[in-house]
Amino acid sequence: MARASVTLHGNLTDFLAPPRGGSGGPRREPGSPARDAVVQRSFEGHPAVKDLLEAVGVPHPEIAAIAVNGAPVGFDHRVQDGDRVEAWPGDVAAAQGLVPVLPAAPEDSAEPRFVVDGHLGRLAAYLRMLGFDTWYRNDAGDDELAAVAAAERRILLTRDRGLLKRSVVRRGACLRSDRPVEQLVEVALRFDLLDRSRPFGRCLRCNTLLVTVSRDEVLDRLEPLTRLHYDTFRRCPGCGAIYWKGSHHARMERLVDRVRVGVLALRERPGRRGDGTVPGRDVAARTREEGPMDGGVLEMRLVVTAPDYDAALAFYRDVLGMRELGVFSSPGGRVTILDAGRATLEIGDPGHAAYVDEVEVGRRVAGHVRVAFQVPDAEAATDRLVAGGAELIARPVETPWRSLNARLNGPAGLQLTLFEELDPAR
Repeated sequence: MARASVTLHGNLTDFLAPPRGGSGGPRREPGSPARDAVVQRSFEGHPAVKDLLEAVGVPHPEIAAIAVNGAPVGFDHRVQDGDRVEAWPGDVAAAQGLVPVLPAAPEDSAEPRFVVDGHLGRLAAYLRMLGFDTWYRNDAGDDELAAVAAAERRILLTRDRGLLKRSVVRRGACLRSDRPVEQLVEVALRFDLLDRSRPFGRCLRCNTLLVTVSRDEVLDRLEPLTRLHYDTFRRCPGCGAIYWKGSHHARMERLVDRVRVGVLALRERPGRRGDGTVPGRDVAARTREEGPMDGGVLEMRLVVTAPDYDAALAFYRDVLGMRELGVFSSPGGRVTILDAGRATLEIGDPGHAAYVDEVEVGRRVAGHVRVAFQVPDAEAATDRLVAGGAELIARPVETPWRSLNARLNGPAGLQLTLFEELDPAR
């Protein structure tokens, strides 16, 4: 039987690890270097180099350049006994000026258009949020995904390396991360999306470009408080969804900023694009490491004096689920610092505070300080906190700013709002 040596450069070595569950994308521990790997491969006959490399585990859209015995070749080159095969990913091949394995095509220089696997719905919404034409259906099978990628010349995004190996797929990426924000950083970094993005111009639900409409045109579809507080609206001609700049818009703007910071941080670090580390790993933490872009506040900490320290700590740490960051003692006292995720300071006048109370509770109940926690499921979190000793003021109610909000009294004299962000479109 014939044999060839195969050298994988850069992050192509990720594919030597077996996929989780048989089909998932590769993962590498953050910060671990991507070292070239040499494997020996046996074969019969004279297979195409594409088939040999995919037998090793590397989907062909991940490969930007190939050399056999030191000479550049295409995917259809036939491998001979004793050949030395080398393959490079896009970033390394570009940095070294290697001959591309595929000839240039018009779509290579056009604005990227994507087709996204059905398991990556959040990523599809994020790409649409950035303004990119993104084909997505959660019930699409592999045959349809590959056919759409080929017929419409779209970039296929998936964690299924088997799908990416289909011969009709010309461009694609096997995503390393299983976290949507990290995946967005991966895609933005690999396909240079930052300078091409036009956020908030495309429907998150159906991918259609939005059009600006007057308030009168959508008045009959707005909640009373939305009519009162917002004047600018956009509508999707495809599905009819309506968008406005509520609190959900500010949340999406923060996500865009996080992704931008993550991509720029990786761009500025030598060797990071091809070293096999997971692009976007803990973008929020990396943002904190880099510091605020304008030199402002690094962290906000709410300091609370709790007469029943143990009960308050058990409630917020164990029932609400806030991670313990540190425990300290002082002469005659104790303090625990809990992680509250990203912190913001919301300052409003008495009129606004009364308005929020009216929406969430139906009457004026809050003092001058109220603590709000974003949770993934407001109903479940409310039940959990009530069972843990909180006093229920009002169960979750949908607000005009598209969130589900509950109000409770918690230990240490804190009045709490639990809020779950809802789909921004109506």
